[in-house]
Amino acid sequence: MNYLYLGLDDLYLPAAAAAIHLQHKFPTEEELLQLPYFSPARPADEGRLLLAGRDAEGRKVYLAFVSGHPDIFVRGLQSLLGIFKLPREAMQVIPVLPQNPRVGSLCRLLVRMGLPAAANSLGLRLVHNRKNDLLHIADCRDKTAGKH
Repeated sequence: MNYLYLGLDDLYLPAAAAAIHLQHKFPTEEELLQLPYFSPARPADEGRLLLAGRDAEGRKVYLAFVSGHPDIFVRGLQSLLGIFKLPREAMQVIPVLPQNPRVGSLCRLLVRMGLPAAANSLGLRLVHNRKNDLLHIADCRDKTAGKH
C-alpha cells in the first residue's frame, strides 16, 4: 500500500503530514522549511502526485493538492486504480484539509508580491494550528497500517 496526503489548495499541510509519516515525529519549524514541497501550491501542480519518500516499510508516500472538491479527486484516483486492475487499497488517500480554504490562495498571493518568507510563515502557522489533527491522522494511520 502507498499513501497520498491530499491538500485543498495548499501543500503545507500535506507536506507536514508526509513528514510526520516518514519521520514518526512532528517536525520542527526548521525541518518543515527544509522540506522540498513545503511551499504554496502552484496551479501547474494541481492534481500531480509528488513523491515525498519511502517509509520504514518501503511504502511510497505521496502528496498532492486540488483546488476544490477533493472527493472527486479521490473517486477519480480509485477509478484509475480499477482501470489498471489494482486494488483500491493500493493507495490510501488521507485528506489533510485546512480549516479555511482561502489560506492557500493567500500564500500564493504573498509569493506573487515577492514575500515568500511571509507565505512560509503563514504555512508554518497553518501547520501548528492543525498539529493535533495531523498527529491524530498519523496515529490512526499507524493503527490501521497492519490491517491492509
